[in-house]
Amino acid sequence: MKNSALATSSVAALFCASFASAGVIVPTLQMELQQGGQTIWMIEPAGVPSDSGDNTFAYGGQWNNSDVEILYEVEASPGPASSGQRGSQLAFINASTDVTNNSMMTQHFTVIANLPVVGPIIPAVMGGSAQGGMTAGPNAPATLSSVAGSSIYAGLIDLMIASGSELFPHLTSITVMDPFESDSLGSMSFGTPIPSAPAPDVLTSIGIRFDFALDPGATATLSGVFAVNIPTPASLALFGAAGIFAARRRRA
Repeated sequence: MKNSALATSSVAALFCASFASAGVIVPTLQMELQQGGQTIWMIEPAGVPSDSGDNTFAYGGQWNNSDVEILYEVEASPGPASSGQRGSQLAFINASTDVTNNSMMTQHFTVIANLPVVGPIIPAVMGGSAQGGMTAGPNAPATLSSVAGSSIYAGLIDLMIASGSELFPHLTSITVMDPFESDSLGSMSFGTPIPSAPAPDVLTSIGIRFDFALDPGATATLSGVFAVNIPTPASLALFGAAGIFAARRRRA
């Protein structure tokens, strides 16, 4: 996986038009599907305010061609709606997807969900979790696996993979022996309690990337959360003792 997680180097416009019925500014989520490292689908789906409130929005949809079908649901927050809430700058993205390989050969798929944040989060902490599994089609046995040099899950900050966010690293795999049976990858997390791991400065966006190989006829079901925030005073004291943020300031 290249350092730039999205095929395009430009950042999408931060926010889309107002949600008409409530005058709410809905952030522009960008969804992308790659096959063999090439973008085959990209969309900025319409979102609506989520029942969760707190400047949280929901998105969903599906797409298919002759080789693949993707379904996705995303709930995300770009950060607090009010600049007076800077005691917390929590921004998060919670994404789930089903990807079915309708081709006759094993395919390498990459799913990316990327969301702009309200404003820079400096310094930042991060955390996330992921889980998933696979259901075989009629052509069992079937395998879901990582691809060389890449994890199945990674958190993105400003379109780049955030070091330390990778879950289900290379050589992760599950195989289902019988048609229409399922197996699970289990679950993994980092930066717990989420978010609490040192993170790069967040300037424009956060996201999630799923990257995997999938056998013919099988469906991969993956979900993950990635969250960032400013550190708590206790975290700042701990990181300061370790020299983490001091070193960052010296480099700047």
